[in-house]
Formats: sequence, C-alpha cells, structure tokens
Amino acid sequence: MIKRSEIKKIVNDYSDVRIGVLGSHSALEVMDGAKDEGMQTVVYCQKGREITYKRFSRIA
Repeated sequence: MIKRSEIKKIVNDYSDVRIGVLGSHSALEVMDGAKDEGMQTVVYCQKGREITYKRFSRIA
C-alpha cells in the first residue's frame, strides 16, 4: 500500500486534483471517502444515471 505521505508529495505538484470514478455502487463509497479527506470528486456515468449521484448532495 502507498503511504499517505507519498501520495501527498505527488498531489502537491498539481493545482486542481479531483478523485474521478466510474459510476457504480462503489463510486458512492469512494466519493464519500474522498470528501472526508477534503478532495473534490467527479463521477462519470451513462446519460440518465446521473440522478442517482445528484441525490447525494454531499458528493455531487
């Protein structure tokens, strides 16, 4: 597993980092965890399925 400190070193070289996931049941968990860490998130899904993710205002 990659240490958090190693990830922070990499991320600090970028100005606009977001966690991107493909739409799935796991996507909700990943985005929720990313929000807990203060990250911005983006989900990619089929047209019409975005409603599922918009219902969760914390992660949308």
